[in-house]
Amino acid sequence: MKKIICYVTTLLVMSSCNVMPGSTKLENKFFDRDHYNNGIYLQYMSYTLNESAANDGSITDVIDIYLYGAEFNGTPATSVSGGDYSFSGVPSGLTLDVYMVDNNHIQIILNGAATSHIDGTDDTSFSIDFADALFSVPYGEIDNNGTAWISVDFI
Repeated sequence: MKKIICYVTTLLVMSSCNVMPGSTKLENKFFDRDHYNNGIYLQYMSYTLNESAANDGSITDVIDIYLYGAEFNGTPATSVSGGDYSFSGVPSGLTLDVYMVDNNHIQIILNGAATSHIDGTDDTSFSIDFADALFSVPYGEIDNNGTAWISVDFI
């Protein structure tokens, strides 16, 4: 069973969900920027990457991730070191990049083109997890930490 936690922020009118091991229960949480671990949390703006309208296996969407109450370590406007994250299950033909926009904002990007991209048949998900070195505080102190599952939806 898995526990699904959905976070909704009223200021940005955006939501994000994460599946937590151990339950299938759906919970809604409202961020007030001070409610969780003294305001330290990750906010995923989406958990889905969609194939481009060209239907060529490429993905033009990105997933924006914001960190509140702490900062990402690294140099803004560059790719994050591969040692600062791990992933599994990215479709063949695509490569994963984590790009640091600024010290509170990173993006998950898929480059290339999936070798197989049939709607419904090849739709999949991959996992990503981050290492302590990416954060100015221990990763365990950040709410909504742990493995995130990202869906890839082909058209």
